[in-house]
Amino acid sequence: MTETFDAAQLAALDGPSMGAGKMGAAFFSGPPDAPAAISVHGVDASRLMGATLRFTSGAAAGRQVYCTGAVGDALLSSVVSGPIFDDVLPGDEIVVDNREFLAFCHYDRHQVRPGNLATLQFTVDGRPMYPQRPPFPMTELRATTRADDHTGRFDGKMIMVHNTVDDYAWPHGAVMYERLVREHLGDATDSQYRVWFNDNAAHIPGSVFGPPMTSRLVDYFGSVEEAIRQLIEWVEADRAPAASTAFEWDEQSGRLVLPPAAAERRGVQPVVHLTVDGGQRAEVTAGTAVTLEAVGEAPAGTIVALEWDPEGSGKWAAAEDGVDGTQPSVRAKREHTFTTPGTYFPSVRATSHRDGDVAATHARIPNLARVRVVVTGR
Repeated sequence: MTETFDAAQLAALDGPSMGAGKMGAAFFSGPPDAPAAISVHGVDASRLMGATLRFTSGAAAGRQVYCTGAVGDALLSSVVSGPIFDDVLPGDEIVVDNREFLAFCHYDRHQVRPGNLATLQFTVDGRPMYPQRPPFPMTELRATTRADDHTGRFDGKMIMVHNTVDDYAWPHGAVMYERLVREHLGDATDSQYRVWFNDNAAHIPGSVFGPPMTSRLVDYFGSVEEAIRQLIEWVEADRAPAASTAFEWDEQSGRLVLPPAAAERRGVQPVVHLTVDGGQRAEVTAGTAVTLEAVGEAPAGTIVALEWDPEGSGKWAAAEDGVDGTQPSVRAKREHTFTTPGTYFPSVRATSHRDGDVAATHARIPNLARVRVVVTGR
């Protein structure tokens, strides 16, 4: 172990954020000078999410914690106060081991529960195909995975906002709850309930991770803000909100499937498509230009911004001119030349707003699309 960081030092660090990352610094509840993170000599922090950290020397010898995130070279283990890294000093020895995390990544195969959509893919004729193990404590978290703790019964009106790639609250939870609501409300469901999915959004917003993850994940704050606004109008003025997102649940693969066109998908998030030289993948030599073509469609409102990230850096350096918030659909082309061999993921991001306000700071709803470009030497 080489260094400790308090919350203020952690927040000031440069470098990519992973997992709890800088959000952990913001929510750390320990004393101001308490160690919130450590760095370990010779260890790539960006690859240690979930790893076991076991101290083998110094005052903390015998203590074992888990890596919950990283900022640059700094490793976090919790966002709450407690003796996580207390008494840890530079020079203390630590063993880093990811075996438990690798097992955890496959635990759902061995925790099949009847009727749970997330685990149906691991059954044949209703019977688990893998040996079953005693319940892992995480499966007892009632808020995200257990349908039997919810009834779908409520009074009033509700808009649920859920994310398609949420790795903490899996999207099947929203599907299961929607089914419970329909069992209870029947034909009255659409008069009381909506579910809006955010594609390419995870539990932690992309902006918290920072580049390059912002080329892969969008923020969902705008959808939540719009849901609050439309819910108020629904309750106070009886003005119906945007329709629920259309979706299918593929029970064979355990996969949420959204329609490819905005008019079919509905909800509030724009739908974005991107091609490179007419396809989803291109192979070119260094110095050769490729043509990127993007289409952004808003199921509600209009497109207020279209931004390019040609090399997948997550910095979104180029905005398309002429996007003024008057059109529900925007199409644009851009040429880009790659000068260095490698594999790149050019991205495009479209943002919609209900009122077409290009200067709005709230209720801006983004989505993105990516393609692959493999660049070889000349």
